This record gives sequence, structure tokens and C-alpha cells, in this order.
Amino acid sequence: MTNQFPKFRAWVKSESGEGWFMSYPRWIDLENKRICTESGLQPKDFILIPYTGMIDENGTKAYQYDVVSAMGYSNWVIEWHNNGWMLNQMESDNYKDIPEDGFVIIGNIFTMIGNNSEIYEEVING
Repeated sequence: MTNQFPKFRAWVKSESGEGWFMSYPRWIDLENKRICTESGLQPKDFILIPYTGMIDENGTKAYQYDVVSAMGYSNWVIEWHNNGWMLNQMESDNYKDIPEDGFVIIGNIFTMIGNNSEIYEEVING
């Protein structure tokens, strides 16, 4: 049996504080709330985003907060809800099971909202 380590990506605030970018951490220190990015940066502000274990119809790995097209509709967000991964219509509490016939990732909430700090605060603070 092989041990599977959880996979993450991170939405990281730039050193200048003027924007955010996506990175895949080299290492994560959960106890001290620190990460090290691919470039060696150890940012103060970041949002850690877990891999869901799912892959879309194009073979792309799905992470929490990815925006997908599914069930004939766009703008469903993959979120953890009621102890499992579910789809939620953007800006609502309309949760649906992830369909067995698949989904296609069309983006993530962070690239879709730009640098809206209020939304980041909501995501960070739950």
C-alpha cells in the first residue's frame, strides 16, 4: 500500500501586496501557517486550496473553488459541503451532487473575481 499525500495549490498575495497569483507549494507547515512557493517565496497571505481527487472530462485535476460547467449550466463552484465535494451555483446556497457524467473546469473563483479583497476575506474566514 502506498501513502498518498494530499495535493494543494495556493492563491498567494504578491510581495508588493497589489495582487494575487496561483502557485503550487513546495512545502506546507500547517502548524505555523506557512508555505513555500515554487519560486521560494514564503508569503504571509495565502489561501490553501485542496485537490478534490477528481478529474474533469479533459483530464484536468479539480481543486476546491474551481468553476465548472456541468448539467448544462456554467458557473458551478466545487466546494466542500456536508462532508463531501459538491457543486454550488455561484453566489447562492444551491448545492448539487457532482454529476456522474462529468464536468469541465472553466476557471476558478479567484481568477473570476480578480483582486476583490472582500471576497478573499470571506473565503479565508469561511
